[in-house]
Amino acid sequence: MYIDEMKALFETEKQETLKPVSGEEKNNLPTILVVDDNADMREHISSILSNSYNVITANNGMDALHKMKDTIPSLVLSDIVMPVMDGIGLLKEIKSNKSTANIPVIFLLEPSDEASKIEGWETDADDYLVKPFSAKELVARVMTQMKIVKLRQSLESSVRNLFMQAPAIICVLRGPQHVFKLANETYLQLIGKKDVLEKTVLEVMPELEGQGYIELLDNVYATGKPYTGKETPAQIDKGNGKLEEAYFNYVYQPTHNNKGKIDGVIMHGVDVTEQVLARKKTEETKNQLQNIFLNAPAAISIFEGPQHKYILANKAYEKLSNRTAADLLGNSMEVLFPELKGTGTLELFDKVLETGES
Repeated sequence: MYIDEMKALFETEKQETLKPVSGEEKNNLPTILVVDDNADMREHISSILSNSYNVITANNGMDALHKMKDTIPSLVLSDIVMPVMDGIGLLKEIKSNKSTANIPVIFLLEPSDEASKIEGWETDADDYLVKPFSAKELVARVMTQMKIVKLRQSLESSVRNLFMQAPAIICVLRGPQHVFKLANETYLQLIGKKDVLEKTVLEVMPELEGQGYIELLDNVYATGKPYTGKETPAQIDKGNGKLEEAYFNYVYQPTHNNKGKIDGVIMHGVDVTEQVLARKKTEETKNQLQNIFLNAPAAISIFEGPQHKYILANKAYEKLSNRTAADLLGNSMEVLFPELKGTGTLELFDKVLETGES
């Protein structure tokens, strides 16, 4: 159907759409796979594209999959209604295989085939051509998809380089099992491993089970709501077979495919272990000094500001002043001990505060 009409269109337009290239140049050209059970259709499409692309053909979806084992095409042009395996079945196979999932697929449709068009969109088809189509339209659709592929590859390369060189901990996970698709050098150094791609988080870091991290990833993937952790503790194996305490500030951010569906999670984090441990050490030292202070046999108190408000008083001072800590703290000496007025004691405190001299 439409063959005679399309032949006329192709013959008059193909010289205007694509310029022929030399044999040496053609070896470096992208490959297009044309899939159709109509031999005349395959031949005519090939005649339009073969001047500027390497073209291989298949007569049904199953035949196309066999051809793709030998040659991975840059783009697939496929009819929908075919024996053995139709175009929808081929599309599903292409998009479900990680090595071919990014290959654009353009469907060739009959004018009345609206149901297949809808099903194709739902299965991630990239574009459509409705028969009869002109050579110019065919070439334009193909060139557009090829440009999109180049742009996507360029952007992916730029983003990948940015991620890989970033000083932060970054990884990209895909699917409900959280499979590593990217892990930058900072991340790999942290866990002391290199071979992580295409493995799940639990396969790479089994020690995370039961620590809550997998459950958080599951929730972000299921709900699409990002999660932020601050100074979150983790017991991790840094490649020496021993669990070490570490702390992280991090974000789990859901990612979406071109249909808007959640397809993974990006993790961006910073190792704050040194800062947290240093602060804990400082707090521990402060607590130790405070305990020494509170239990010292001599009466000691600390005041703040021109009103000389108590901010700390040890047990010996409480006993000496006949006041409890609750009575003293936050109150001024003058209020608690009005009898000190006129004795020169308050004036002495004022002088010490003003001059810094004891």
